Amino acid sequence: MTYSPTFGNTATQADPFAHTEVHVLKVEFIMASHRVSGELRYGGPPRRVVDMLNAIDTGYIMIYDGVVDNAARPGEGARTFDAAQVRRDAIMLAIPRSDATLTDGSFESVKKLPIQATYVVPGYDISGNMHLVAEADPVTTPILSTRHFVPITDATVTPAHDGASFKEEIVIVNLACALFYAPHISSD
Repeated sequence: MTYSPTFGNTATQADPFAHTEVHVLKVEFIMASHRVSGELRYGGPPRRVVDMLNAIDTGYIMIYDGVVDNAARPGEGARTFDAAQVRRDAIMLAIPRSDATLTDGSFESVKKLPIQATYVVPGYDISGNMHLVAEADPVTTPILSTRHFVPITDATVTPAHDGASFKEEIVIVNLACALFYAPHISSD
């Protein structure tokens, strides 16, 4: 039999958040001159990368166990890091490299419709499906008036200069960096 030298609640019992599960999402950020790949770590319920980026109120996000690299010449001068701060407004595009485990029917989900659209940020064109609530008009909704991050699904990213286009399941566009937005409107 062992005896505890403490009386009352243990630290874990006193702090119900002491053993909060830490979630890890792998992500790649594309900035004007560099790419940063690494891990986002957070506690609490599972979150999507876009939700984490939209919740930033400190001006930066922490990223762990990653690599910073030249966006135009990958591999040239790549440097690893244990932890880094990335300025929110410097992130033009974010590409999730792992999925958050979310339950269907989340109380935060809102039924949205896919709308084909093109965005331009410095150095890149992104085409794919943006998602708007059914009542929203993609032409008159003031998309570029916000500083939110928006997910584009079935995305094609085309560098404005050198490099081949590439496809991603999801690309998150920082509207604070967007120079251009055009919904693809059918003429029928």
